[in-house]
Amino acid sequence: MNKFLNKTVSLLSLLAAIYSTAASAQWQLNTADSALNIVASKNTHISEVFMIKRLQGEISESGALSINLDLSSIDTGIGIRDERMQAHLFEVDKHPSATITTQLETSVLDQLKKGGFMQVSLTASVDLHGVKKDIPMVLNVMSTGNKLLVSARKPLLINSETFGLSGGLTKLAELAGGISISQTATVNFSLVFDN
Repeated sequence: MNKFLNKTVSLLSLLAAIYSTAASAQWQLNTADSALNIVASKNTHISEVFMIKRLQGEISESGALSINLDLSSIDTGIGIRDERMQAHLFEVDKHPSATITTQLETSVLDQLKKGGFMQVSLTASVDLHGVKKDIPMVLNVMSTGNKLLVSARKPLLINSETFGLSGGLTKLAELAGGISISQTATVNFSLVFDN
């Protein structure tokens, strides 16, 4: 009886170890080494770089990639402007975050396991301000053992009208003394995932 129990316990321990390894084998976003930047223009000739400071994300074993952006962490370098963007542009009380999701193909996952560099063209679903849109992206992906580096090969051009943000931009322009703000912002990112 004791031998049977010992074998059962050993088998359960082995299964638990296998499950734990499989569960931890997905890629987790390294928030300290990752960055998402927004370039916005005002008064025609002035461009400024903003950033979203708090990101979360992962790539599952099946290749499901998801990134969550905490919009209350917008950092423009000016406190009052951060507050105005949170309140009037993103309306974080109603829409506190934005998400980017996509599915990596099996061939991409297989290549990542081998390591090296590749370019990946895909369509990602962007959910921002209560509006969900599919956006084509071209990514540079580098796999180096236990790290995965993902960056945009081409910056993304995001139009405020697409996500219902035009009214918020108008309000920001009024609060800033009637300046003009471009309806299109450029988004770039450099993401690091740990395995």
